[in-house]
Amino acid sequence: PVEYRDEIGLLSNSFREMGLLIRQQLSCIKKDDQLRHEAEINALTHQINPHFLYNTLECIHLEILGGSPTNAALMVESLGDFLRLSLHATANRTTSIADELKHTEKYIDLINHRTREPIEFVTLVSPDLLQYPIVRFILQPCVENCIKHAFDSENGEILILHPFICISIAVENSKLVISIEDNGKGIDTEAALAAIFHTQSSSKVGLKNIYERLNAYYEGTVKVEFSSIPFHKNIITFICTLSDTTAHTDQIS
Repeated sequence: PVEYRDEIGLLSNSFREMGLLIRQQLSCIKKDDQLRHEAEINALTHQINPHFLYNTLECIHLEILGGSPTNAALMVESLGDFLRLSLHATANRTTSIADELKHTEKYIDLINHRTREPIEFVTLVSPDLLQYPIVRFILQPCVENCIKHAFDSENGEILILHPFICISIAVENSKLVISIEDNGKGIDTEAALAAIFHTQSSSKVGLKNIYERLNAYYEGTVKVEFSSIPFHKNIITFICTLSDTTAHTDQIS
């Protein structure tokens, strides 16, 4: 409060009013940025290719025609659980790690009904992180990418006798570290980097979509790393720097 109405008093009032105006403008800018990030994340999420859904329905159809109603019923049950989790998360930018892992597990259940060699799925996540917020629909596309590029061959032959996918998630030094490991045929690092950082055809939006949604939510701080020992250990790691708005205290609906 200014006690006097001389030149110094008027100047003080002007600075005070200017300070209030600047704080209001910064608040509006922050809110606009948040809305822009949310719109960007939602738009990118809706780009996820649902072709696996059509493939699954076709497989259920073939199981019924082939006289295997029990297997078809199991696939319908897994598909129902998968879609239920998908629809539940649609209204939110984030979901819990527990629900995201469960969503991914249901997807692998569906894939295992369709493949001759079932995929072993392992998760390495501390119990106290299971309710930690994570961008929704991140893990399932990563797993889909592994299955499509690590285990499939061009002529349909079985490349891996015991396919394996492991997801590990940890918080280290204010960073969320998400790693997806498989024992497939290896990662073409140059092609993977090109898929993320350069314009690609619509058939190769998987990794780019994941990276851009993470980067939008974590405000441009995400790094991605690759390491590959073919048929032994191939790892994609996303490292996300946590801020006050993306800390453990985030609310999940």
